[in-house]
Amino acid sequence: IKVALNGRQAFKRAITEPKPDLVLLDIQMPEINGYQVCEQLKADSRTRDIPVIFITALTEEEDEKRGLSVGAVDYIAKPLRSSIILARVKTHMRLRQALETLKDRNSEHEKMLALRETVDHITRHDLKTPLNGILGVTEILSDADFVPPEYRELIAIQEKSGYSMLEMINRSQDMLKME
Repeated sequence: IKVALNGRQAFKRAITEPKPDLVLLDIQMPEINGYQVCEQLKADSRTRDIPVIFITALTEEEDEKRGLSVGAVDYIAKPLRSSIILARVKTHMRLRQALETLKDRNSEHEKMLALRETVDHITRHDLKTPLNGILGVTEILSDADFVPPEYRELIAIQEKSGYSMLEMINRSQDMLKME
C-alpha cells in the first residue's frame, strides 16, 4: 500500500517499483486533481493497465461520467461503505489477474504459432528439395531411350505420385499463408 497526499505524489508513486496493482483515487486533490492523475496514468505505458477506482465526494452524474471517460474502471461516491469498497476492489483485482492470465496465454499461443510456422516452413522446404530431385530423375528416365518399355509405366506412376505430393505441399503452404 502506497499513500499519496496530492496528485503529483500519486503519479510518482504509481510509476515507482513496485507498481500498484490498483489505484484508489480521490478527484479533489491539491496541485493536480484526480481526473488529471488518471489521464496521466492512462497515457503512460508503464501504468496504463493499472485499474483506477475513483473514491470521491462528488456525486453528480457528470462527475462519474467524466471519471469513467478518463479511464477509471469504477466510481464510488461518498458516503463510503468499506464492505462495498472491498468488494469492488476484490472484483477489479480478479479482473486484472484474469486479464494478465489471458495476456500470458496469448503470448504463449503466439510463440507456439510462430514456432509451428517455422517448423512447417522448414518441413515443406525440406520435403520439396528431395522431391524435386526425384521428379527430375523421373523426367530424365521417362525421356531416355535406354529404359525398357515395361519400366516406362512404373516411371509414369512415380512421376504422377511425385506431382501429387508436390501439389499437397503447395496446398499446405497456401493454407499456411492464409492462416
